[in-house]
Formats: sequence, C-alpha cells, structure tokens
Amino acid sequence: MYKFLCKLYLVASVIVLIGCNGDANKQYSVQLQNGMISLSEVGLIPILDSNHHKIYLRLHNNDNQSITNITLVSTNDKPEPQLSADLSACHNLAAKSSCQLAITLPKNLEPGSQLLRLMVTTADQRHYPVVQLLRYAKLAAVNSLVVGSLPTQIVKRSGQQASVTIPFSSVSNLSHLQLSGASTGEIICEDGSNIVKAGKLCSVLVELSDQSLRQELTLSSLSSDGIKLSTKIMLNTTLNNIANLIVGVANSLLTPTESVGTVTVVNTGTQTASNLGFIAVSPLQISNNNCGNQLASGLSCTFNVRNTSSANGQNTISISYDDGSGTSSSASVSLGYSASLLSPNLQISVSNSLLNTFVGSQQTTILTLANVGNATLSNLMLPNLARISSSLQYTTSGLASPLCATDGSQNLLAESSCNIGIVYTPSTIDQPSSFNFNPSASYSDNFARQISYSSSYQSISYSSLQVNQVYAASAKGVVFNESGTTLPGSVPVSPDNSSINAESNINGVIYVGTAHGNVYSYDTNVSHPAWNLVGGAALGAGAISALVNLGSTLYAATTQGVWQINLSGTNNSWYQYSMSIYTYNVSALLVLNNQVYAAANNTVYYTADSGITWNPIGSNNPGSISSMAAYGNTLLAAPTATTSVKYYDLSSSTSWANLGGNFNTLPSGFGGMNNLQVNGNYAYVGNGGKIYRYDMSKGYLGDSWAALNNTFNICSNVYTMTVVSNNLYAGCGNGSVYWSNIQAINNGWVSIGNPTSNGNSAINALITQNNNLYAASIDKNLYSYSLVESSPSWHKQGSLALDGSSVLAQTKLGSKIYAATANGNVFSFDLSNPLSVWQQLGTSVDANGIYSLTIFGSKIIAGSGNSTVYSYDTSVNGASWTVLGSTSFNSGHIVYALNVSGNKIYAALGQGTFAYVYQYDTSSATPTWQAVSGGSVASISVYNLVVIGNQLYAGSYAGDIRTYNTVAGGSSWSNLSSQPDGSSVYALIRESSVLYSGTLNGGAFKYDTSLGSPSWVRLCQANVPNGSSIWALTYYANKLYAGTIGGMVYVCNLSQATPSWQISTGLSNYAPPADNTTQVNSLLGF
Repeated sequence: MYKFLCKLYLVASVIVLIGCNGDANKQYSVQLQNGMISLSEVGLIPILDSNHHKIYLRLHNNDNQSITNITLVSTNDKPEPQLSADLSACHNLAAKSSCQLAITLPKNLEPGSQLLRLMVTTADQRHYPVVQLLRYAKLAAVNSLVVGSLPTQIVKRSGQQASVTIPFSSVSNLSHLQLSGASTGEIICEDGSNIVKAGKLCSVLVELSDQSLRQELTLSSLSSDGIKLSTKIMLNTTLNNIANLIVGVANSLLTPTESVGTVTVVNTGTQTASNLGFIAVSPLQISNNNCGNQLASGLSCTFNVRNTSSANGQNTISISYDDGSGTSSSASVSLGYSASLLSPNLQISVSNSLLNTFVGSQQTTILTLANVGNATLSNLMLPNLARISSSLQYTTSGLASPLCATDGSQNLLAESSCNIGIVYTPSTIDQPSSFNFNPSASYSDNFARQISYSSSYQSISYSSLQVNQVYAASAKGVVFNESGTTLPGSVPVSPDNSSINAESNINGVIYVGTAHGNVYSYDTNVSHPAWNLVGGAALGAGAISALVNLGSTLYAATTQGVWQINLSGTNNSWYQYSMSIYTYNVSALLVLNNQVYAAANNTVYYTADSGITWNPIGSNNPGSISSMAAYGNTLLAAPTATTSVKYYDLSSSTSWANLGGNFNTLPSGFGGMNNLQVNGNYAYVGNGGKIYRYDMSKGYLGDSWAALNNTFNICSNVYTMTVVSNNLYAGCGNGSVYWSNIQAINNGWVSIGNPTSNGNSAINALITQNNNLYAASIDKNLYSYSLVESSPSWHKQGSLALDGSSVLAQTKLGSKIYAATANGNVFSFDLSNPLSVWQQLGTSVDANGIYSLTIFGSKIIAGSGNSTVYSYDTSVNGASWTVLGSTSFNSGHIVYALNVSGNKIYAALGQGTFAYVYQYDTSSATPTWQAVSGGSVASISVYNLVVIGNQLYAGSYAGDIRTYNTVAGGSSWSNLSSQPDGSSVYALIRESSVLYSGTLNGGAFKYDTSLGSPSWVRLCQANVPNGSSIWALTYYANKLYAGTIGGMVYVCNLSQATPSWQISTGLSNYAPPADNTTQVNSLLGF
C-alpha cells in the first residue's frame, strides 16, 4: 500500500514549474518556466477504492510559440507509484490556446499528495517543466456527493487563460448534474462522458475569469428517486502579485518502518518567497534541506523530516517567508509519530450473483463484512439500496450471526465480521446492472482523532429475465432473449483450438493471443464469461506472442510487427500505423512512461506517438529477446542466446549492458515467455529449471544473480512467472505450477498442480485477477486457480452457450427450452432456475446435425441432416437418444421440419428432386415411417410444416404453400387459393387458425383459415429492411418477430393501426453482434 503526502494545515494545489534558483534549487538542466504555460489547479481528489481512476485537466499555452511536444516525466521518488497520462490532444498545441489531458491515478492510494511532472517543448525548441501537486484524501459523502475542497487561494496571472479542476464522485448514479456560480463549466467522467456513475471519479473543469473574486460554486443533481442533491465549493481567486507557498509531506504519520518523511514546498505565486525559515518541534528533526533561503515563483524544493522518538505524539513543521508585498507569511504541516499504525481494513465477500433472476421470483445474496485491520470501525453505514433500485432490499432473515446493523449503529471490532443479505425481487425486466457496495465508517487513529473510512468497493451485479418472452438462436452458436441476454453456457472451450501464447488483464477483462493469430477477450466481471473475438476477425499476421495496453489501446506482438486496436469504441478493427517493423517477428512488448517498447530483429524499439513511428533504443543490439521488464526508468531484457540480462537506463545509457557486469552470468540461455519480472527492488528471471534474483537497489553492477531456494530445480524449464503480494508463481514447460514466498530467498517451492493434466503442455503465461491465478497453456486452454479458497483446484475457463456450432432449432417443454446444433447435439436450459446453464441432453445425437425439434408428450423429437428422426424421453432418468422407426428413410435428405397431430408425428424432408412428408403413427402396433399418401409435395425442399385441424400445410422452396387433408386423403397436395409473394417460403407458423409466412424476398404474410374465402395478406406494410430474407418467425403478445439471414431480428406490433417493422434491439444486439452474415436460425416465443 503506497503512502503519499497527507493532511496539510496549509493546503493549496498549484501549477509548479521546476527549474533552477541559484544554488538552492537545481532540478533540471532546462530553461526556467516563463509563467506562460500552465495546468488546471486541482482540488482535493477523493480516494474511492484501490483501483485506478482518472481525472481531467487543461493545459493552457499563453505563449506566443506553439507547443510541439509534451511528455510525462517519471518521478525518482520511491516507493511512489507512477501516474500515466493521455497527452494526445496536447501535441502540436497552437499559441494562445488550450487542450485537455487525462491523468490516470495509481492504485492503492493513501491520503497524501503526489507531483505530476510534464515536460513541454515549444516550436523554438525550448523545454519547460510543468508540475502540478495532486492531493488525495478519504472524504465523506454529503448528500451522496463526495467532493474535495479547492486550494484556499489561487494566484492567477492577469490576462492569461487559467482553469480549475474539481474532482468528485457519487455513491449512486446521478442525472441532470449542474454547476451553478461559474460562467463556464464542463463535467467529464472517467469514461469521457458526462454521465455520473456510482463509484466513478468525475471532474468539473471551470475557466477562471480575469478578476480577484471569492465565489461559491454549487454542484447539484437528482438521484434516481428524484431527490435533489447538492454541495458547495468555495473558489477564491486573486490577481495580487505575491508569493504563495504550499507544503506537502510524504508520511503524515511516521512509524518505525517509515521514520522519515519527505516534505515538498512549492511557490505557487508570482513573486519570489524570500527569507525562508524552517522550524521543527522536537522530536522532529529537519535534514537534507535543499530549499535555501529563497524560492522563486513556480519552483519547488524538498527536505526530510526524521522522528527521533519511540513514543506516540504529534508536532508541526513551520516555514516562514516574505511574500514580496512587505508581508510576512507562513505555511505549516502537521506530522504524527507512533510506535504502530492503527488502521481498519474492511473486506467484503459475496455468496452468489443476482444476475438472471426471473421476474416475480426472489433471489438473495449474502455479504460478509470482515474487519481484518487493527482498529475498530465505528458507525458502519451501508449503502442506501432504495436509491439504487426499488427491487433491492437488505435482509437478515435466516442469516447466521453475527448480523450487520443497517441503521448506522454497527461497531465492527478489529478481527471480527458480520453478515447482511441483499434480496432482489424484480417486478419488471432489468437489464444487467451493477452498483458499488462500499460501506463508510470512522475510526480512532493513534492520536484519538476520528478519521473517516470508506472501504474498497465490492461490485454487485443484478438483472432479471421474463420467463415468457422471445428467444432467438443464431448461426454463431448462442441463444439469447428479448432482454438482450445470452443464456449462459456450460461447456469450457479453448478460444480457437490453438496454443494460447500471451495474456493481458485490463480492468478484469482477460485478453489472450493465440498461435492462430487471434485475440480473444474473456470478461471475468460477469457471471458467465465467454470468449469473444477482439476486432471481429483474426489479425492475419501470424502467431501472437505478447499483449499490452496503453490506455484504451491494445497492442499485439505478432510475427509481422505490432498491431493495435482501440477498445473504447465499437466495431473497431486491428490496424498497423507503421511499416518500419511490420516484417519483423516481435517477441515481447512493454509499456513504460506512456510509451510502448517492442523487441524485434535483435533490437528494442519504442513508439511515443501511438505506433506511427518506431525508433531503436541504444547504439548496440541486445539480441533476440524473450521478455522485457522495467525497474523505474530502466529497461531490462532477457535475450534468448546469451546468459546475461541486459539493462538500458533511459536517463543515462547510450548502449545496452549486462546487469551485474560481464562476468556475472547465468548457467544457460533464456527461453520461454514472460520469464523476466520486477517486484519491489528485485528482478527475477527464469533460467533453465531455476529462478534467480538480483537486488536492483545495489546498482547495475553491485549485486550477483542468486538462485531462489538453494538452487533447487523446480522443473526442467521455467516458461513464465508472476508475483502476487509476496508470492512468486512459476509455470513450467511440463504444465506444472509452483509458488514460493519471496520475502526470503530460501522459503522453498510449493506445487499447486498441473492444470493441463498433461506432462507436455507448457504454461506460456500467468496473470492474476480478483484473487485468481490464470494460466495460459500450449494445450489451447486458459485455466484459473483461486488464491483465497481453502482447497482450490484448477478450472478450465471459457464457455460458449452450446457447443460452438450453429443453433438450428428450438422448442419448449414445461419450464425448459431445448436447442439443437449443427454438431448434432441437443441442450436444455431450465427457465425456472435463476442459476441455470445449458446442459447437454444425453450424448451426441447425430454428426450430420439436428435441424428440427418438436414435442410429443414427454419426449423430445429431433430430425437430423440425414433423414433420421430420434426420440428422447425426458420423464426417464438416465434416458438416451433412440432412433424412431427405421434408421433412415429417403436417405440423404434433411429433416427440416417436424410436427405432431394426435398420435402421429410428421416429418418434412428436402434436398432431393422432390420433397416428401412422412408420418409415423405411434398408435400402430408396429409403427414405421410412411409417406403421406399425397405423394411428393413437388418441391426441392419443404422447410416447414404446420398442422391446423386435419390439414397439413407445407411451405416450400418453390414459393407456394400446399395443403393436404389427413382425413379425406387423396393422391396429391393442393395449392392454396393464393400464395404469399412467389419466392421461397422459409418460415411458416400458426397462431390459432391463422398462418403466418416469411419469404426469401423478406415479406411477411398472414392467411386466416377460419374465413370462407381466405387469401394471403401482406403484413407490416413492406418487406423487412435491408432486403434480407426471413428465415424464422414467431408470434408473441400480438407481435410478429422475424429473424433474418443477415442476423437481425425485427418486430411488428400487430395491435397498431399501421404496424411496421422495427429493430428488436434486445434480440439483434446479442453477443456476438449481428454483422449481416450471422443467420438467425430459430425464434421461439411463449
């Protein structure tokens, strides 16, 4: 957990321009800032949780020169984590203009401060540093809004552009957010929109007017239940020409393990602060003071504060100065010191998901709140569920003690826990949603001060399904419903049946790259994740060897250069900007300082412009590289053909050199992937069957490589490794995975098994997400292993709804729907069970595929692609598929349609010179398949078969619909009095006495058999849009649904006076999405 600058008595956030000030402040060998380039002032930033969050600032160029380049400068402070920035909008910034930049904050923030350092280059090749002090604090919500204060005073230069950023968050989703009291203001949230979501960080950007002004800003909104919420922020701007010092400290509480605090002093004013005086009250002592006796405008300096006492206490560091107006001013910061640090730590576990709950039913999830810290949490307040959804409520019914109070009276002692339930009772269809469960409380610190506490949030997802609705089945092997939800699968699969070579984790979505050149995503944030092809197609560039991301752009290393894709948009595809390395086999990727590094052609290249150009690093070549890592501003590379790890210091190196020197080598060359890691001050590398470490804090030549655990061989070859907390996990060439606690060098290795159960399937990559270890293997699969369960085991990941082939037919029996696939399998899904997944019905039915399904009593009847009909009795435990009648009849035909009337089962065949309809009379002593005596239907194929009373109706390829009376009999089929539109009839259904047909031309028609002289009548005024053919129809709630060959589903409301076709959003936007090639094979409405 990182600790930053913390709790200030004089707090002001400012643009800081680092330069030189005599011999007191030598920071950069660049020109002093001229006061013409500035960043937004930033208010106090709320700490929300342990995840990354983003704020937005503006860069103002008041200079007469344009800005040609801007870069993020990494800090040398340790262990301060690095910021990242999206500066793309600020390159080539014209004179007298502004741009917007996004800053991504580190994870695991603690209250304090951090310097944001930028370096800008103007058109006349001058370089100016621009610095901003970012302040973090854990803040309490006021009227659901969490807003930090602005600096107490902002010094603005007259006649120049300037702005402030007010970071804020909300404990619930908000609408109609408004800022009053400012003439110009803009709201931007983390995703780039102005929509405020619970638990996300947003920024209000306010342009400052050119006048001294003290004004009150009001941020107001409406909650989801219509309650008006507001909070006020004070903005104090002065044009006075004065010095203004602010102070921040790295450790606000000095402990035995962190006994030294670094104090940063920044002059945010327009005059030099002179006659600086520093006073530390015992037992605090000042050392390493580089501030001197004056500090020029726009400069900063630092000094250290040391605690010399082993007792508990609190004292002040004061700085006095002349502000240039003849007035003496002062700034101070308070520091505490303690033998131990009191702090609570609330951890939340959830028993089950609330997704896919059926409307009208009830589902409960149990949350356990455990305080694993060493301080009592007082007045624990749970989130207000009523503001999230009226369908969510707390419950303690049937829960084990101790129970959590819901009225804010709960005091949770250290090392204790309580339980609370959330019951979800949906009355309407809810799309998949989530909210952040983050209780708030307070605790007493070492000095009996009451400190606000907000836990890291636990995301709770919920959604509901209507049992009675429309279900569609697609050619891409998924079944989805009108709520836009894909029914969850049960069959773990590999993405594309090739070796998984690379892994990357972006906000819980795992991306894998395969030997076939595909990249797939697997979202661990959802209850039933499935593989999705990123970009909709293969890269076409050979095997994927590495994946990294920079912001929302994913980069893939291939045998034909580096490819990239923007993940933030829709319908994006893979592309290459630069042709300079497109022919190279890229073996490794790394992101450092907002730049991407690629190892290829025995060289390391970097791009600072999103892949437009690639430039080599160093005057010599490090060799063919298997993996790269970074320590601070230093690149580390593991070449495959040498026995030395190479390093290149981006601040000082001109060529690659051996880490540890030329004679400190390892036994053999490196191999495998991702076999170089940095954790803390140590670099780790896999070499043969061992793992070695090097202490980077001793310098590039100051340490020797030492094998972990007394040079004990883990396996014959270590392929990959990852570090989680204090444990290092290693994946081997034989598929086994081991771990060791690396707090000491000889803690031993522990085996956690072989997920592949195959001694020849290497582990190519290891990553972690949500307390799970994910292993990618050459055996084509991704496996997960829980790091928190008491008896964990490996599980194969990834699922498709059924078996990965087209879903060709559906039917319903009781509360279950049944789906048949082109691979010849039939699956069932229980709609009455909220936790249901697809289950295969028996074993594979027919390798020729199952094209039709119907119900006969308790039996599922299935028609195959080779003139065979099968039966499965659902009332019999352990039933199996049996052939109905003879093995095959009219061999070589597809059974496109099945139907039932009384004791008879009818089957329609096609794909021959003539099409026939057969019947199977179950009342016969020896039933067999017999052609309906009407003979051939005189069509190449009969696609559908409907029974109304004694009449059979067959829709044919020839475009006509024929009928046959099963009682009167006869020697031939008869044409109806009229036909739909003359094109092939792909879909034919009935609702009561009315026939509905869908045709090749895309038209839908109805034929009311109850009329004396019926005829076909066009519905919905026109054919479906885009000229697509209708392949499937269903009727539900007086609406006609049409599934097309192009993958869209349209709905026509027949209750309207002039009904017309509309896109059914839920049924068309299924995963994978409609793409004008994915045929909708079946629609089922009930």
